[in-house]
Amino acid sequence: MSAPAGPRAAALRAIAVRYPDRVMTNDYWREHHPEMVARLEESAVAEAWSTRTASPATAAFDAAMTPFLNDPFRGSRNRRWFRPGEDPVALEAETARAAVAAAGLSLADIDLCIVGTFPPPQVNVGNAAYLARALALACPAWNLEATCSSSLVALQTAFALVTAGQYRTVLVVTSCAYSQVAPSEEVVSIANGDGACAMIVTASPQPGLLGSCAVNTASTCDALRFELDLDREGKPAVRMRLQKGGGQKIRESAEPAFMTCVEGALAQAGLGVGEIDFFAFNASTAWLVPFYCSLLGVDPARSIDTHVDFANTGPILVPASLFYGAHAGRIPEGGTVLAFGIGNTSNAIALVLRWEGVALAPVQAPLVGGA
Repeated sequence: MSAPAGPRAAALRAIAVRYPDRVMTNDYWREHHPEMVARLEESAVAEAWSTRTASPATAAFDAAMTPFLNDPFRGSRNRRWFRPGEDPVALEAETARAAVAAAGLSLADIDLCIVGTFPPPQVNVGNAAYLARALALACPAWNLEATCSSSLVALQTAFALVTAGQYRTVLVVTSCAYSQVAPSEEVVSIANGDGACAMIVTASPQPGLLGSCAVNTASTCDALRFELDLDREGKPAVRMRLQKGGGQKIRESAEPAFMTCVEGALAQAGLGVGEIDFFAFNASTAWLVPFYCSLLGVDPARSIDTHVDFANTGPILVPASLFYGAHAGRIPEGGTVLAFGIGNTSNAIALVLRWEGVALAPVQAPLVGGA
């Protein structure tokens, strides 16, 4: 499976998004954790998403957030979660097969698999080798960790490797399993969901990546931390928890990280905001898509919001926006797309893509809560 040498162009060829079949609504917390729901306004999560620590640096973010402050769930309604004992690798494999089938390829055509599992079920080891085993891949399989920006960082990496002539066909797979580190008794669980996405990048006559820009998010270090604790059965378990003052770090960094990446990617592409047909944003909270649209002065109809249906699915957020936006007919063939993702204690990244010949896997979980 050697690749021809020399630089060439690369393009996104296919995309698939899948979610677990277990649906968690707000009623689950009201029924099973009524005391926690009653105390939500006293929690670190409520403190993070409030205007009690408002400042000029958070003014635009706070304005977008304000309509949701009377809701203890802050706009989250539905989530898809893995069932106890369910293996995320199985969903990763299902999603990868769906993308490969949509592209009209076989798994034997894949030269490289880049995997971003957040968080991985194994301590300090991602799912790449486990997914390669599940798919019976013969090619290299790498782990790439960039928290919630993993999907776009991996996509950028795939474009670079194919363009450089190192590989011909790269499969990018990312998954999110928040429910395994933030179960329902943890306050942060109310905003989180699980899922998986797969994208394929291949050699192309025309470049599919027109511009990119990334910055680190070191300013959010320690906003969220993974801590060792005991689970319900008294066994050691990793838990994801928002730290005191963490929300303020996230809010203060949101606007500058977004604007730096978007302006840099557009400049590299030689395009203006008005020349972008569709905007794919990470909808990790109910107000982020309106927030990003307001910063750029664009109509929200040029984007799509998946938060009501799936909540915060980390690295799946932006691929889901691309996937559902394309299925909804909001991305014209040959059009331009600006994708932006951000991860805490990681990176923010914007890509400008040409959307041409991108095959879509079938929709497995329709948008029902609004778009």
